Amino acid sequence: MLRLLLTCLILITSISTRAQLLLGVGAQADFPMMFNEFVGGYHHQTGNPGFRLAACYESEQSNFSPAATVSISTASLPVQWVANEFVLSMDFVHLQAMLFGRLKKEVNNGLLYYGVGIGVSHFSGDGVTIGGSDNVQLQTTLSDSSKYIKMLAPTVAFNIEYIRPIANSNFSYSIGGQLNYFYFYDKTTTYRIDIVDTKGRYFKTSPQLSGHTLNPMLFVNLYYRFGDTRGRY
Repeated sequence: MLRLLLTCLILITSISTRAQLLLGVGAQADFPMMFNEFVGGYHHQTGNPGFRLAACYESEQSNFSPAATVSISTASLPVQWVANEFVLSMDFVHLQAMLFGRLKKEVNNGLLYYGVGIGVSHFSGDGVTIGGSDNVQLQTTLSDSSKYIKMLAPTVAFNIEYIRPIANSNFSYSIGGQLNYFYFYDKTTTYRIDIVDTKGRYFKTSPQLSGHTLNPMLFVNLYYRFGDTRGRY
């Protein structure tokens, strides 16, 4: 998906004489929140770091700017209250690919981009954790079928990013935020997760991975510009 988009962006850049293609790398922090009937008011477990690749097309002839991102991060999603005392969370490796349509506005010698995007998120099981209690921690996982999860989730997002050039160079830096939404639709599959907490208690659970998920994200990028850089903002 990203390879196809980059090919299209390069072709567009070659056609427009005052166009630029920005390619960048960056870091992000995700704060995923799960909403379903099994987690009550405990929606968020922890913040998760990540790494991202980004591409952005600019043209002086248009305020519309397509962009694409690919990111990888960890994700910890609450799935079930246990014994009315703590919350069981599933951990994942989260890979996401997004395509955005954004508008731009000049702000303080930089450009502010904002728009919406569609894409897909892939979740690969990576164990379990518990939270919601200061008195109980996970000691041992005896059985965990969630580690075999390989799941795709369609994703929509709102993205805002401020990009500013670094003087006398082709580099630019950015800071931004993104709100992702995806829905886990499988309400029939349960997973066997048997754990022992630090009090020595054994719990046999059968959680589901279902419900609405919001994933607010903060990120920073460093870009390199290709194309005509004359008359940059």
